[in-house]
Amino acid sequence: MRGLIGRDAELAVCERLLADVPQRPVALVVDGPIGIGKTALLNAAAELARERGYQVLRCQPTELETTLTYAAVADLLEPVVGLASDLPTPQRQAVEIALLRHDEPDQVADERALCFATRGLLGRSSDPTVLVIDNVRWLDAPSVRVLRFALRRITDAPLVVIAARRPDDFDPRHSHGPSEALDIERILPPEAVHRITVGGMRTGALHHLLRDQLGLSLPRQLLASVATASDGNPLFTLELGRAISALPKLPAPSRELPVPSSLTGLIADRLSGLDLETTQALRLAALAAPASFDVLAAASEQDVADALQAAEEAGLISLGGGQVRFTHPVYASVVRAGIPDPERRRLHQRLADVVTDVERRARHLAAASVEPDEQLAATLEDAARLASRRGALDVAADLAEQAAEATPEGSPNAPRRILLAGQSRAASGDLGAAQHWLTMHLDTLPLGHDRAEAYLLLATSSWHADDSAAAEWHATSALDAAAGHPIAEGRVHAHLTVMAPEDRWLDHGHRAIELLRGTDEHEWLAFALFQTFYSEILNGQRPDLTMLDEGLALESSRPGRQHSTTVGIWYKAIDDFDAARARYVAMLERARDAGDEASVLELLPHLADNEFLAGDWELAARYVDQATALAGELDVPTTQADFVGHLLAAYRGDSAEARSHGTDVMRRGDEAGDTWLARVGMRLLATAEVTSGEYVAAADRLREISGQLDKMGHVEPVGVRIELDQLEAMSGSGADDAELAAYVKRLDERHEVIPRARLRLAAAVGHGLIASLRGTPGDGAALVEAALAEVEGEPLPPFDQARAQLVAGRLHRRARAKAAARLALDAAIAGFEKLGATAWVERAKSERDRIGGRPPAPAGLTATETQVAKAAAGGATTREIAEALFLSPKTVEANLTRIYRKLGIRSRAELGAVIRG
Repeated sequence: MRGLIGRDAELAVCERLLADVPQRPVALVVDGPIGIGKTALLNAAAELARERGYQVLRCQPTELETTLTYAAVADLLEPVVGLASDLPTPQRQAVEIALLRHDEPDQVADERALCFATRGLLGRSSDPTVLVIDNVRWLDAPSVRVLRFALRRITDAPLVVIAARRPDDFDPRHSHGPSEALDIERILPPEAVHRITVGGMRTGALHHLLRDQLGLSLPRQLLASVATASDGNPLFTLELGRAISALPKLPAPSRELPVPSSLTGLIADRLSGLDLETTQALRLAALAAPASFDVLAAASEQDVADALQAAEEAGLISLGGGQVRFTHPVYASVVRAGIPDPERRRLHQRLADVVTDVERRARHLAAASVEPDEQLAATLEDAARLASRRGALDVAADLAEQAAEATPEGSPNAPRRILLAGQSRAASGDLGAAQHWLTMHLDTLPLGHDRAEAYLLLATSSWHADDSAAAEWHATSALDAAAGHPIAEGRVHAHLTVMAPEDRWLDHGHRAIELLRGTDEHEWLAFALFQTFYSEILNGQRPDLTMLDEGLALESSRPGRQHSTTVGIWYKAIDDFDAARARYVAMLERARDAGDEASVLELLPHLADNEFLAGDWELAARYVDQATALAGELDVPTTQADFVGHLLAAYRGDSAEARSHGTDVMRRGDEAGDTWLARVGMRLLATAEVTSGEYVAAADRLREISGQLDKMGHVEPVGVRIELDQLEAMSGSGADDAELAAYVKRLDERHEVIPRARLRLAAAVGHGLIASLRGTPGDGAALVEAALAEVEGEPLPPFDQARAQLVAGRLHRRARAKAAARLALDAAIAGFEKLGATAWVERAKSERDRIGGRPPAPAGLTATETQVAKAAAGGATTREIAEALFLSPKTVEANLTRIYRKLGIRSRAELGAVIRG
């Protein structure tokens, strides 16, 4: 909103404060250190206030203005100076003098008159007013006195004060002192003052900030280093970004960041004047950060206690609990940047001699070394593997890269360490950095397992970035590199079960199983079994559940090593949403525990899709939001999550958004030659068109999708649920009954191979539409109603059920069966409302409105039956009804059975619709 990045929570506070015009002055105090984004937030708040009809008066004093007189008051009053003509003469003259508008420039303003004038101008304005003060630290003292006087005495005006300050603004060492500060909290009543503390921005927000402000998109791990160095401070982040942009190439994630001179200047006063002992202690602390006092004392050549105390008094570090911490990471960066290289290496060696932590010791040894060294490389490799076992994947990737770089040329251990670095970087979620590293070292790896593994990592990284063409190329290159190495070949074939063209999946799957059976590659054999199971289903074969069971058994032999989403796709295909949810949630928890964000990003869209189908659209939307946020942080697309999100948008009434996104996705797919991506876009467009009743366009698009699937041999398109859309589009666009009959025949055949309630229902809808085309809509409605009764209690997407009820209602209406039509349509409306499908609620209501007449009353019920019906429709349980009406539970159930029979309904949901009428 308003171009403000990463401050949604803070802006929400401003929105709440400005939502209703106050009857008396209120204030919002915005706290935060220099560069944290207070001004940007105040700019957004001011814009929001103007949109809400507030008059905005603003001052933005600087350090140079503290010695001026009434500079801030003049800025604030300038827009309302026209109202001064109504003030008493002394007050008007005081305002003119303060604003330098008096005819006699040498006149001195009467401060008391100016105080009353300011009170009058702020308190008498006809419009609600927002006073924006950025930054109270630099307000000139005369303006502070005038504003104190005025704000204390305005008690009944619609005035909002928004003021930004730094945490130390009332510290006499850093400001003009409490006696001359504008302390809003002492001026207004406590209940009228609200506060925001603006903290550091999240990594994802910093990514957008750098991209928007500097056009700089950093690899994820380098971005994380920037976020750590700046502590999320946007000003410091931008300065670091500018310094990085000026480098000939990006620094490695494990290397020290450049420190721009602008930051050095910002804290020069804190560093100047330190004696040699304090400077040396700070250098040691900066290289060890975070460090314990004991480590610094052991590594130092002097007594560091007095030196560290002096640094604390200068505000650079804090001491407590035996730990030495810099008060801001940028201070440590500036100190490190000022250490000469020989001194830096010497201090790192001293630290390596005293630290006991394996990872820290390895890092210090690496920083102290100049030449490659096999022993150092082995130490770094061990530290990397230890960090990986601890779940510190970013740390592991840094150490693995350092291990590879420390390895002497020609060492037989070099290929292993190069691969370890690439694997670690990919596991940390920084796919771009992994691709860069592997591409840079690819030619140094020998053919066979090592080269093939590197190509596979490149293929996987491309796959997660939605670049299927690059993924296929890398995977095919891996197959060439693996020639003559059966296990490596088997792993590559397993990858190609998803990365090759879809008509080749099955061949690669069978070959992978052949090569990997009997080996220790249980994970990849299980993956190949799952993919082959899936591919056979796509080709129209009956599910080979023994293959699925074999894969699951292999997984269970290695607990916690599931990495195939295909099993969940199968569970979704048969509408076993509980089983799919259980698998995906377990995989998601493991991925999060391991810090494997690439897998997290893969799993969130599957969970979103599962909850969309299961009918929990709110939870689906939350998964979409999580995936979108993570994709933004990783700077990769998330096509499937976007698809679910825009599908929800279309069903909730925003077809335009879905249409725009679908068009863009289809265009990108066509340009890249990616048929899957283009198909996703087409499917979303067709959904928007069906929802909007544009049946001709939707029918053509859905025919094209079906034709593509036929061309690929996908007899059973497991993940493509277009049946009800295609039936409605064909029927609504004037397709003849022969075309509909051919499509319905295929649905019947698919249901015969893999029985599913949704296909049984879709086929019944098709038969019902055909009957209507042939002039017997009543028979068609009966077919759909019968299918609804048959599938009751079976796994079924609630949206499909409501759509079938809508079709039944429409066919009943065409057959002039008004009562039956109303019952079916009421049930459809209830189903759509429960989901939040606003667009479909309106469609069903529009269909119901076409019935005409008044809804029939539940006639024919006895007095007892009427009481039972009303209680049940209101949500009471059988036992609650029995107790309220002094009946036995069996009598209540008997009454309900008679009620359903008399009204021609089957459930309490339909009963509620009848009673509500």
